Amino acid sequence: MDYPEERENEKHARLCPYCNQTFVGEQGVMIHLGQTAGRKNHPESAGEHHTIDDFPRVEVDEQGNITSVIDGTEDINVVGDRMMVPARDVYTLVAEFVAEDDMVTAHRLRKHLLGIDNPTRPLRTVPTDQKLFSALLGRGYDGEAGQQVSATVRKDGIMIACRGESALYSADEALDLAAALERTASRENWQGEIPNFIAFLRNGADVLDGDRKGSELPKDFDH
Repeated sequence: MDYPEERENEKHARLCPYCNQTFVGEQGVMIHLGQTAGRKNHPESAGEHHTIDDFPRVEVDEQGNITSVIDGTEDINVVGDRMMVPARDVYTLVAEFVAEDDMVTAHRLRKHLLGIDNPTRPLRTVPTDQKLFSALLGRGYDGEAGQQVSATVRKDGIMIACRGESALYSADEALDLAAALERTASRENWQGEIPNFIAFLRNGADVLDGDRKGSELPKDFDH
């Protein structure tokens, strides 16, 4: 797919209805769709079938939980004796039920109206290890100064260490950590190590989930 040539400055999170993950801005969600094309129930050619308006903007709290949907649904169109609901309104409804923590209804909408039978994964809880998360944020604010982040993809998870704190993360936990770091990194316009680490976490989660072969990616985080 073709990526935008210029980065957008949009700071709102956007929800991918195929996997319940949030991404910062248009650039983030479109890159995600390109990387997951044809995998995990994501469409093969997202760029051809979707515009950015298909993916609702959402508000998230400091822990990354979706609290509200910014883009409201439009009126349902009635054609003859049938009600026609635009797909983008279904995506927004999914986001609204996710915001209300009604994952069962969100999944039913996905399955029966979009044909997406994706297992419901937990959304954005408090980072697994708060001390490690704080250490990673501190590393981002310090820039190039201080101890670097280290991480290794193993068979049982991703081992992460920073400033004397360490923890083993599962694939889902790594995705949640990446989303939490990305919100701050985007707001503070961080460059370099932390954005690269976010990409490493997402790639590592793909390896753990079996969507990529371990030989395709470095097992250790390369600064």
